[in-house]
Amino acid sequence: MKKREPLSSIMTSDPVTVNINATLTEVRNLMAKHGFRHFPVVDGNELKGIVSQTDVMRLSFGNMFENEKEIDSTMLDM
Repeated sequence: MKKREPLSSIMTSDPVTVNINATLTEVRNLMAKHGFRHFPVVDGNELKGIVSQTDVMRLSFGNMFENEKEIDSTMLDM
């Protein structure tokens, strides 16, 4: 990819999005189905944020650890 290449030349014209009310399981299933690690999160037509595979893993494993640093360390080790 060239440094001055416009984003429009590499971005998808029909992105897969997740609804703000989606569950972690739904997001994980979409990640597996489409092979993506990040999804725009929308509420109707309004962009609310981005959810990443790391976010999903952190939330999924959150109850197993005492604090966020432990989760981050474990995920980096993986």
